[in-house]
Amino acid sequence: MRFLLTFLCLYPVFLTTVENLSLAQALANTVENQMEVQIAEIKVEAQVGLAMQAGGPFDPLIQASLTSTSINDLQDPCLGLRTHRKGYINTLKADITKKTRCGTQFSLEARIDQEKDFFICPFKTNIASLSFNIVQPILRNYGCGLDTTKEIAEKIEVQAAYFDALQTISEKIFNTSVQYWETVAAKKAVVINQEALERLQKLSADIDKLIAEDQMARMEKNQPLEKILFRQLAILQTKQLYFSNIQFLKLAMGSVNPTSCKVEDLLLTDDYPKLHLDIYKFQDIFCDLMEYAIHNRYNILASTLREREAAVLVSGAANSTLPEVDVIAGVKTTDFTRRCQANNFLSPIVMSNPQTEWTIGLSISVPFYNVQAEGLLEQRRAEQMEVIYNTQFLMQDTITNLSAALSDHYALALEVDKASERAKVTQKLIEDERKKLPFGFSNLFILLDYEDRLTDALQQHNDIYKSYLQNIARLRFFTGTLLRRDCCFNNIEVVDVTTLPGVD
Repeated sequence: MRFLLTFLCLYPVFLTTVENLSLAQALANTVENQMEVQIAEIKVEAQVGLAMQAGGPFDPLIQASLTSTSINDLQDPCLGLRTHRKGYINTLKADITKKTRCGTQFSLEARIDQEKDFFICPFKTNIASLSFNIVQPILRNYGCGLDTTKEIAEKIEVQAAYFDALQTISEKIFNTSVQYWETVAAKKAVVINQEALERLQKLSADIDKLIAEDQMARMEKNQPLEKILFRQLAILQTKQLYFSNIQFLKLAMGSVNPTSCKVEDLLLTDDYPKLHLDIYKFQDIFCDLMEYAIHNRYNILASTLREREAAVLVSGAANSTLPEVDVIAGVKTTDFTRRCQANNFLSPIVMSNPQTEWTIGLSISVPFYNVQAEGLLEQRRAEQMEVIYNTQFLMQDTITNLSAALSDHYALALEVDKASERAKVTQKLIEDERKKLPFGFSNLFILLDYEDRLTDALQQHNDIYKSYLQNIARLRFFTGTLLRRDCCFNNIEVVDVTTLPGVD
């Protein structure tokens, strides 16, 4: 599809093992490689084909035929006796028919018949006719017949399929964004534990120095050693978590490389962006975000289109329950040549002395039972209510999820600020305690406890920051603002998934 190809031009795509991966590249990989995105694209192409098929009944139809009939044992029309003579009839016919979308049917037919009957007429007789007919429905098939409404519905479904494809792309972009920050957080957890290990090793070296100077008992050496072993174990666990998250990120992008088993095969280049928090803004934007969701979320837009589609199908089904009342009008011109003038098969085309026939009539057909049409109408009405309820459910679900996400965002904004402040305060406590330790105003237990608190504070800040960024993508997804598109679907691009619509 053209809109997918336009989007792919925005970012360089890596089809092999990625060494350096930014968030933008991860999103581009998702659109390029995710099978569900490709399936959604194929569904749109299939729906375009269905819409083309639905227009088939309105295509002009041209038909032509040439037949020759041989007659044996001609019969005397007066006596009813066989004459043992032979004759033949040659017929050339061509016609074109066209049905309009309002139900009118036009037909134009040209015909030439050549007859040879040696008993009745010893020479050939050529007859040519040109007729034009119109059939105009008044009730059934007028305006909203089944063929017409089916074509309209299939065309509406094409646009709904586009929205379904965009919803699928949004879901995959959202999943990749969430997993990207999950992987970044796992990477930072490794760094946090490595830095904690370095601080403990430095503290252990200082304790060894104090023990050598007899300022601390030798048994105190076991306390930092236990913490060092614990932190080494934590490093191994966080590295495994980082590796697992890399695999899940590859899966989200649709580009799993089963032969890769090294963490170093994929290096994330993006770090947490700097946030300029103005938490009081979040309390005033719920209505704006809800407006974004109603007018931009693709599954709601697709369901709204399907409401229109269902209404069209209901009108077609209701029309099929009506009696058939057709006005018929036509004109026919006929000319013929006989005896010696009929040597040329196509000679009557000139029509030197034609006769003209005018026809007008009314055709009425009222079935005693029309169970099929009534059943179709009942089915279409039920489908229409189903689509209406589905739209209402999607809106309710969006309101619920958006309310929860916005509340979480306000809380996370406060938590990010408090977690950052806690880490700074804990770092200052450690610095103060380390200064007191050589003079005996502090003890090793307190210092090691503060080290654990600092590591916990940094990890807590890491988790909250990750959740904050993931919640931005979540709000973007619920409001349908992960993608930016024009009205013709010719240009689709991914927005900055680290900013909130209408706030940042």
